[in-house]
Amino acid sequence: MIIYHILWILVVFVLTILQISWPEILKIEGIAPNLALIVIIYIAFYYGEERAMIGSVFAGTYLDVASNSTLGFHILCLVVPAFILGKVSARLISLHPAIKASLVFFATIIYGIIFNFISYLQNPYGNYFYMLIVDTVPQAFYTAILTPIIFWIVGSFFNFSDSFFNYQISE
Repeated sequence: MIIYHILWILVVFVLTILQISWPEILKIEGIAPNLALIVIIYIAFYYGEERAMIGSVFAGTYLDVASNSTLGFHILCLVVPAFILGKVSARLISLHPAIKASLVFFATIIYGIIFNFISYLQNPYGNYFYMLIVDTVPQAFYTAILTPIIFWIVGSFFNFSDSFFNYQISE
């Protein structure tokens, strides 16, 4: 059981490291997807908001350290969408890929609003709405497009580890 929890934390770290380490490979026209948010939302959909929020703390801490920003900056930006989508996913009847992608799109928008708002508070000379339109919306589309692929990869890994460790999801 402990090994299973270590595995999903490692998956969060691996995608976060991929997002930080290879941004040029993942970028299209200067926009990079938010891989950490995708895996956090996957965990929120299938394992609940508590585990997603714990994963958000791990991913956010690594993002804060790697980007040399204030500790807690990315944590807050990841925890809020994880909690909201964890609560919403409990009420969903269908988890069709289009629904998942649209929810990840809105989670990325929420992440961007919080991220840009905190950035604006730290540097009020920046243009808040310009960054929302130029950076957040394209990132949300790109992240939503990658959602089915990343969900399939992470789902395959978790399904294998669920069967390997005989782990039961408790409701």
